[in-house]
Amino acid sequence: MPTILEHLAALFDKDMRAVLNNPRAISMIANPSARVQMAAVRRDRSVICFIERPTEKVQLTAVRNAPHNIHFITSPSERVQLTVIGNRPSYVGFIPNPTEKVQLKAVEKRPECIFLLQKPCRKGATDGRPERSPVSLGNQGADRKSTAGRRAEKSGMHPSYSGTDGEGAAYGRPEESGYLPADQAA
Repeated sequence: MPTILEHLAALFDKDMRAVLNNPRAISMIANPSARVQMAAVRRDRSVICFIERPTEKVQLTAVRNAPHNIHFITSPSERVQLTVIGNRPSYVGFIPNPTEKVQLKAVEKRPECIFLLQKPCRKGATDGRPERSPVSLGNQGADRKSTAGRRAEKSGMHPSYSGTDGEGAAYGRPEESGYLPADQAA
């Protein structure tokens, strides 16, 4: 719903008039003003993809209730990044060059987000705990003894694919279960 100020601006500004009629008209405007950008994004958040250099306020409006719009912002500000991570920490993988603060917040909320980062920061936890590398996060509990590891050694496959006995079970070796592609079958 357009505000009263937007209606008044539309009387004198053809760009505002076009955006109020159809928010996608912003794609045809060379350098839309901040007010025109905001009017378009308030009506349809997905039009952020048509704005080359949206202001921070417009970016925040676009991602506040629709965090997936971070995909369309080429250089989001740290405040915008933190807003997105506050709602969806897993979207850290879609943010180009997330700041150190954003990375730490995402990993703090969901530790598995560290695997989504292309260049994770090397800073440890801020509460005095020792720093953990991505490798140590993935191998938690690897030193435990379990029967799954022995089944995997027996069949030569990962434990989750080795079925019940590890030898030719439904998810075991394909040559023993009869599930080979036609060109590999004997």
